[in-house]
Amino acid sequence: MAAAKAGFYAMCVPESLGGAGLGMLAYYACWEELFRTCGPANWLMLYAISHWAFGPSRVLEAVTPRAGDEILEPMMAGEKSMCFGLSEPGAGSDAARLQTRAVIDGAGWRISGRKIWTTNSPVADYCIIFARTDSTDDPQAGTAQQSGISAFLVPTDAPGFHVERIIRMFGSIGGDEAELRLEDISVQPWQLVGTLHQGFQTALHGVSIGRIYNAARAVGYGRWALGA
Repeated sequence: MAAAKAGFYAMCVPESLGGAGLGMLAYYACWEELFRTCGPANWLMLYAISHWAFGPSRVLEAVTPRAGDEILEPMMAGEKSMCFGLSEPGAGSDAARLQTRAVIDGAGWRISGRKIWTTNSPVADYCIIFARTDSTDDPQAGTAQQSGISAFLVPTDAPGFHVERIIRMFGSIGGDEAELRLEDISVQPWQLVGTLHQGFQTALHGVSIGRIYNAARAVGYGRWALGA
């Protein structure tokens, strides 16, 4: 919240969401400097700039107007945060093989499944959950086209949303990653992120920004280690 007031938090957030839109070069440079300066112990620096999976980023450009009205203002102010529910225990590195499913229920859907390595989920207010919405029972169907997957914005206090366990990662103070259990979570059309059955494109947007972030983290930590 202090970073948001000072103008740093949303400086790389797209202008369409209300940010300064400084772009990915600035995003990389600032994260590298933070990791180099702070090292692995000062975890608060992870919230100085809006992380692609924690706070507002281009991932949220595809939310519905109602969802935007509900979440964007507190997200931009640093008062609320989110997480990115893509990886699953059985999917390995092929994220498109996810088995979490959203079954049609009236005008909406009900989501059930599991997620893992979901960073920030122990404290997040919202989660973008990726689930299969195609009609087949074969979780590998459509993998080549990465089709039949949709994204949904879900409050983490929704009935059926459970943080199953905290994953203690080496070098991560306290543990900010978790395994999630999703049981019959009800979602409505306004919670759909992007186009139905085409949610994997939203996932790729996020993962692409994540690669820039992780590159900056690797170089920044390397420079910190050399200095130490």
